[in-house]
Amino acid sequence: KFMLCTMARGIEVRKMKWGHVDFKDKTWFIPSKNAKNGNELLLPLNKHALCILTKIKEITGHSTYVFGHHVTMNYGQLKREYDLSIMGNTAFSHALRDNFNLLNIGEKFTPHDLRKTGATCLTSVGYPREWVGKILNHKPQNITSSTYDLFDYFEEKRAGMEALQYI
Repeated sequence: KFMLCTMARGIEVRKMKWGHVDFKDKTWFIPSKNAKNGNELLLPLNKHALCILTKIKEITGHSTYVFGHHVTMNYGQLKREYDLSIMGNTAFSHALRDNFNLLNIGEKFTPHDLRKTGATCLTSVGYPREWVGKILNHKPQNITSSTYDLFDYFEEKRAGMEALQYI
């Protein structure tokens, strides 16, 4: 759910740390070392993303990673002194595959498809592709965007994230 309402990559969500979340400013800082393309990103969070983080904080708030794991979590005996580890590269895909039937999902998809869904939803209501690219943290494709236009489009990203929660 968090991936869908942020359009973030799985690698970014798996490496997400509580220290990168600002509940007051409603933002998530993705450092360059956690981003696929090596570009840091300050991503605005909509109310759905913040709600998910508030709920998960009760479970993992004592730890470094927001969506971390520990072997004892699988048995429901997580102790507060455990620092959760980062999830493996295939954790989200594996979880989806294991639960398609349980959730009665007929049409299979991958976690990365959630980015495509979010982007398509935003452009379908007139949100500019260039701004969607900023939310997705895509590298600019032309010289003006990559070299000369250094504006971060933060308010436009915020508007997109807010629109996404209603779509």
